Parts: sequence; C-alpha cells; structure tokens
Amino acid sequence: MEINQFMKELAVESLEEILELFFPRVARRLDFSQKKDLNKQLYTDSPKGVERFIDVLLEVGVKKPPPAVFLIHIESQQQKRFDFPARMMGYHCLIYVREIEGERQDSFDLSEFTAWQKQKRLLSFVFCNYSLKRGIISEKYQTGVPQTRLSGRYTCISLPMLSAQEYLQQDKAVVCALAVFMNPAGFSPPELKVACYLKLINY
Repeated sequence: MEINQFMKELAVESLEEILELFFPRVARRLDFSQKKDLNKQLYTDSPKGVERFIDVLLEVGVKKPPPAVFLIHIESQQQKRFDFPARMMGYHCLIYVREIEGERQDSFDLSEFTAWQKQKRLLSFVFCNYSLKRGIISEKYQTGVPQTRLSGRYTCISLPMLSAQEYLQQDKAVVCALAVFMNPAGFSPPELKVACYLKLINY
C-alpha cells in the first residue's frame, strides 16, 4: 500500500488516538462519537478547472460548544518542498469556502452572524516523513501586503525526528503503525518490529 494512502486510512480510523498523542488539549474537548468524514474532491473555479485533493478532512463534534465542531485537516508529505506552505494556504482557503463560508447567509442579523463565526474551527497538521528542526513545529504561511495580508498556521509532525522507543511507551495502539516511520534509536530494525508486535498483542 502507498505510504500516503496508508497514512490517510490510519488518520481516519485512529483519529482519536492520534489527537490524544499530539493534540491532547483539543482531544479532550471533542466528542468522537460525532465524527463525520468530509473527504471529498475540492476544486478551484478557475477557467482551467484545476482539481485539488486533500488527504483527510473530518468534522468532529465538541462536548461543550463553542465551537460546535472542529474541522480536522490532515496531510501526509513524503518529501520536503519549498512550496508546501503555499499549498497549505490553498487547502485552507478551499476548506473555508466549502465548509465555513458556504453556510453564511447575507440575511444574517448580528446575533446570527456572531453565532456563525463561532460555529467551526480548523485544526490542520501534516505528517512529514522527513527531518525538520524539531519533531513537532508550527509553520506559517503569509501572502499579500500588510494592509490586506492573508496568513495562517499548521503543525508539522516530523516522524523521523520522534523517538520510536519513547512513543511505544504510550498506551495507544496507533503508535505501532507510526513507530516504523520514527527514529529507531535504541532498536535494530528487527527489534523495532518485535516491539511493535508485542505491544499490539498485549494491547
């Protein structure tokens, strides 16, 4: 199975454990029984009709609103690219137009507009299969002039920078799948496989 497809399926099936590992404060707020898969084809309305695809987009309810829901956007990136922040900006704009702005009505009064603003929040992160300065970092994109600047952030999780040995101590089955992409320091390849199998057997 292709790595990107594997990471996509893993993110959808193991979202709760992934968020508990990397975004515990957000995970505590979410009601994962209210999870909806929004994976779909996103496209621009340009004359060329260029199609763009995102890896994972899920909607998850919140235990105590606001917001009413979180939109969880996940990408899998195998190679470092100089234009990746621009790609993420494009994805965020498309998600906003489709999933947030599309629900706004021109007839809103002030109270309805305020409620609409609090309806949805976006959490966006990337599983990177290459090394960065640190294992988990926040990246920013920015474009435009100061008076009309568009900016945003997303989190990069550099799996090769994270310790497989450390994460295998977590009480989460999903780490067995992620550990094979992590730094194996302390394990030989066969030892890492055995450690993952033993954790799954005893989970």
